Amino acid sequence: MLDDLNTYAVQHQTLSALVVGAVVLMVAYFLALPREHVSPILANVPLVDISEVKKGQVELGGLQDALSMNCEKYRGQLWQLKTRHGTVVVLPERFISELCYLPEEFVSLEAKNTDRFFTRYTRLTPTSIGHDPAHLLHCVKHDLTRNIGSMMKEIFEETEYAFNSSLGECNDWKEIALGNVLTRAVALVSGRVFAGPELNRNPDYLQSIIDFTFVAFKAIEAISRYPAWQRPVAQYWVEEVRGIKRSLNQMEKILASIVPERLRLISEGKAPSNLTTWHINSVPAEKKKDLTVHAHTQLVVSTAAIHNTTMLTTHIIFDLLARPEYIGPIRDEISEVLSHENDNYLTKSSMTKLRKLDSFMKESQRIHPLGLLTFERKVMKDITLHDGTVLPKGCCFAVPAYFMAMDPERWGNPQEFDGNRFLKLRGDNSGGKYTFIETGIGQNDLIAFGHGPHACPGRFFLNNEIKVILSYLLLNYEMKLLDGESRPENLVSADGIGPAYSKKILIRRRR
Repeated sequence: MLDDLNTYAVQHQTLSALVVGAVVLMVAYFLALPREHVSPILANVPLVDISEVKKGQVELGGLQDALSMNCEKYRGQLWQLKTRHGTVVVLPERFISELCYLPEEFVSLEAKNTDRFFTRYTRLTPTSIGHDPAHLLHCVKHDLTRNIGSMMKEIFEETEYAFNSSLGECNDWKEIALGNVLTRAVALVSGRVFAGPELNRNPDYLQSIIDFTFVAFKAIEAISRYPAWQRPVAQYWVEEVRGIKRSLNQMEKILASIVPERLRLISEGKAPSNLTTWHINSVPAEKKKDLTVHAHTQLVVSTAAIHNTTMLTTHIIFDLLARPEYIGPIRDEISEVLSHENDNYLTKSSMTKLRKLDSFMKESQRIHPLGLLTFERKVMKDITLHDGTVLPKGCCFAVPAYFMAMDPERWGNPQEFDGNRFLKLRGDNSGGKYTFIETGIGQNDLIAFGHGPHACPGRFFLNNEIKVILSYLLLNYEMKLLDGESRPENLVSADGIGPAYSKKILIRRRR
């Protein structure tokens, strides 16, 4: 009996020690996990809390209304907006000039994206896979922009192929889901520039770069539902987050034969000029053969290009079809410009002559900005602004792009769509002022692409890509809304104002 009690006591002590040890290990594990950032709330600065607004209500305009109402209420002042994604300090435009030129160690876009997109788990930035983002930024900002002119023929050829293969003969009126057709076209054109003709029409590659946009945003949404302390573990079982890893693995397999061949061509001085080549040339020697780095680059840059270009182009076409009186003059302008080109496609220099199209595009962007907020940054060190306002380390700030675009004090008739608004503002000026790609903070300026050194580096390519796509469609097809329908309603979310991708229009080849 005594032996049994001794055995029980020993077993009980052993079990207790194991339990205590397991608890200690779990506590140590969670203490060792990296802390997620929580934006501090500033004292004595008005706070508007819409974090408890249901997602459906936000999509119906809760965030949009909150921005419009409170930007007017606190005009010229700082105020704070708390959403389910965190707290952001909303700045009036008078602070942009002094903030946009501060170095990354003071205000960081990379750090803001890390927090907003949960890149510690979603791996949606180069830094999150241990890669310096400066290499990709250089490729887009310098190599891509510098080579746009020499790639215009390829952009036109891919645009022609995209619509011919999607629409077929199309001699009679045909219903199409505009967003779906444009997504594929933009993916083909972007892929031609990013990967080259040997890869961009590969069905696996094409589907991968199209799908990754949806994979990424589903992963962000899924991981955001978990409390911060659960995310480090949840990332391993959340199916949507695991989908990102599968996408990367798939792209690595696709590039397995492409990267070695491209390295060979580079060594022989015969490599084609596209993003794959530029990126291999820009990364350090130890990264040149790293398929993970190159797969990540293809997916991330394609996501940004396809998502933004497709949304903007869809908005513009919906606006054109809702106001068909603009189609004839814009089509005539395109034909006139094209008649002076030696080849049967628009060149980079001819893009600046499409003034009516450019103005219409910019007005569409003004009315339907992709982001309700822009110029989003995280403060890395305490900053004292010119009026004595202190932005503490850790806070995030943004500028209300939508309010600025619709502010009656900046625009004479902000609610009215005027496709010639920026054409009239430009007058005889042939420079960049009031053009689609221009950013500014003055009267009648837009900040949709951001401002300063970190303004969207891909906007020059995006500008040319959209104009080629629109020009091709307007010259070769007739389009109209379904009988009895008006412009499709936008989808407003916490991320911006998106078009109704699935809405159908009618299209046929011009006779």
